[in-house]
Amino acid sequence: MSQTEILSKAFFNTDKVLKSNDDLESYLVGNSKNQTGMNVKVFVKLEADSIDDARYQVSGCPHLIGLTSILIKKIIGHDTDILHEFDYLSLAEAINLPKNKKDRLFLLEDAVKDCIKHIEKG
Repeated sequence: MSQTEILSKAFFNTDKVLKSNDDLESYLVGNSKNQTGMNVKVFVKLEADSIDDARYQVSGCPHLIGLTSILIKKIIGHDTDILHEFDYLSLAEAINLPKNKKDRLFLLEDAVKDCIKHIEKG
């Protein structure tokens, strides 16, 4: 599958987008936004020390939406350590993220770091 196809598939796959009927009480949330109006929210549901489910809400460019979708799929079912150790550059390489859009990775990483803070608080 080409990098363009990977991005397109991730962008159009909405099964992990937070829905209005999702039980928000059972999710921890991390949020990050920038001055241009892009916003990423990462929702994580834990079972013991494992990520049982994850959802997201994104307001921004197709690259940011695709990156977030790919990340969410990769973390479900893993130990929470994956959030600390995740290689964000691998996401950029998977979709051939243009250099002028690398700030999307930082925005996504900041949302995950915010989520980690909530996990560590308990």
